[in-house]
Amino acid sequence: YNDASLWQPNEPPPGYQCKELAPGVVLHLTDGRSERVDRTLLGARQRDQIVAQMAARASDTVHLLASGSVVENNAGDQWGTFDDHAWLLDLARHYKILVLSGDIHDNVFDPIDVGGGRFLYDATASGAAIRRLMTLLSPLQNYGLVEIDDHELRVSLYSFGQPNFAQPKRIDRQSWQLISP
Repeated sequence: YNDASLWQPNEPPPGYQCKELAPGVVLHLTDGRSERVDRTLLGARQRDQIVAQMAARASDTVHLLASGSVVENNAGDQWGTFDDHAWLLDLARHYKILVLSGDIHDNVFDPIDVGGGRFLYDATASGAAIRRLMTLLSPLQNYGLVEIDDHELRVSLYSFGQPNFAQPKRIDRQSWQLISP
């Protein structure tokens, strides 16, 4: 973190990036800092880029939206405090979106009902900033794993190497609904 090359004053902001990971699976890397002003999280240009990328894909595409902020977990720096929140919920009414988030120093899986039988899912695996005391050889080990096949997504979250729930949270790719364990 203290490497001088990381703090160049003329370094351009990271901006938005999009990467197809596999057929029907797209990763959207958002920049929630560079355009953050007042009640705006991403900025109009970045939101337009995301919409254009989602609209250019088949309707059954799974969109993984990486964000440093949780959607609406009422903790930390959340989308719910920005006008972009309504935009994201509306987007989830049209596209299959799993937000991969952080910033709350905890692990959470949050299915968000956006109406009309549609859901936005938020999987938070946040261990970058340590909430609990960290001693030598005892780091906070929060992490998440998303497994995707042709039929479903499986989201597993771990703390200190132990699963946060007995079974992975499973999302059916066709219906975009949670599968009961």
